[in-house]
Amino acid sequence: MDPDRLARINSGYLPPVIIAEGNIFIDKLEIEMKNTIQQGEIKYTMDGTDPGAESPVYSGPVNIVESTTIKARTYWSDDNYSSVTERSFEKAIIRRGISKEGLEPGLSWQYFENDSDEEWKQIPDFEGLESSAKGVVGQCTLEPAGRDEEFAIRFEGYVSVPVDGIYTFYSNSDDGTKLFIDDELVVDNDFQHGMAEIPGQIALGAGIFPFRLEFYQGKGSKGLEIKYEGPGLEKQIIPEGAFYH
Repeated sequence: MDPDRLARINSGYLPPVIIAEGNIFIDKLEIEMKNTIQQGEIKYTMDGTDPGAESPVYSGPVNIVESTTIKARTYWSDDNYSSVTERSFEKAIIRRGISKEGLEPGLSWQYFENDSDEEWKQIPDFEGLESSAKGVVGQCTLEPAGRDEEFAIRFEGYVSVPVDGIYTFYSNSDDGTKLFIDDELVVDNDFQHGMAEIPGQIALGAGIFPFRLEFYQGKGSKGLEIKYEGPGLEKQIIPEGAFYH
């Protein structure tokens, strides 16, 4: 790294932070920018180019109504300037759910054990495995597991949301998880690791949507928590009443 640039970073000459509620929105989104340590003049662009000395100066929240990539850079009075930071925002289309007719409460699950000599390092290909047990459970938990290590569970069914809006789903797991809504991978928290929470967002209309969670446990400790939040919903473990199969 350039020693002069490293010295500036160590002195707090950092790029600005771009702040928003998420990376997707439905109608419009308010975006803020700020310096974290050394205060300076933030200049930004919304056309994909890097900001320069002649770019607009940030003076307050910016509202966007279309998919946009914002790039920002801070300039200081001593002729120093930061590297460019950027963040992309997508205007999402609300998905519509399915009919609840014929559905029962809870999620279907299939349980798989790894009895091979090769340890799983990530979620296995379930299509190539034969489940050793299956059933229905109220929530995404490790209750179906028949042992503490070397197993996987696939939960399938539907999840309901109360109103139109942007929903954030969280997977907090040890080891790996993948969470799908309406066949879209919303949260990728795969591979071998300790408890780690990863969020993902999706635009949903009031209703019921296909849901799938894949989990695997390798060696050592284990854990699983699946949460969501959205319009009128505080961040919480997805309750039993929200799942169907």
